Amino acid sequence: MPSLVENILSLEQRAADIVAAAHAEAKTIEQRTVEEIAVVRARIAADTTRRLSELQKNVELKQQADLQNLAAEFDAACAELAKIAKPAIRAHAARIAAQFKQG
Repeated sequence: MPSLVENILSLEQRAADIVAAAHAEAKTIEQRTVEEIAVVRARIAADTTRRLSELQKNVELKQQADLQNLAAEFDAACAELAKIAKPAIRAHAARIAAQFKQG
């Protein structure tokens, strides 16, 4: 029949084993969590990079379209100016100059 001291020592050993197992499990959980965090970070980084790339592409396409529209407007304005006869421009310039001389 085991003595009281032996029972206490046995209980202490079982308690120490339980604590050691809990520590080991906690380490395993911690390592798994660190790995899962790394996977999530990598996924978020990849998604962010992809989204930034798409946004940059969309901005560049919009800028190109805007530049083409502005170039078309400029060309149309130049064409309208080119339609004005040179004698009419000279006549208007002369009238403007005359107004300054009178003024």
